[in-house]
Amino acid sequence: TGELDRAIGRRTLKREEPKLLDCYAKQRAESSGALKFFIAPTGKVASVDTSGLDKKVASCVDGVIRAIAFPEPKGGGGVLVNLPVSFVPG
Repeated sequence: TGELDRAIGRRTLKREEPKLLDCYAKQRAESSGALKFFIAPTGKVASVDTSGLDKKVASCVDGVIRAIAFPEPKGGGGVLVNLPVSFVPG
């Protein structure tokens, strides 16, 4: 497996936060679950699992995550990211 600096990963995801929040805003559905995705050695997101999220929110989040270009992980392998996600009315 490769390594991706957590700070770089957070910054990369933070830039996409408005798009992720828009997924929730469009559906107005309270949704929580786990977001798991695999970053391939090239930095491209190879797979996404949005277990537990509302179906429409999950579909939107999947598209946003797959479009993110991460830096290539160090060590030549891919990186598995596992994040809890909760969209609730604020």
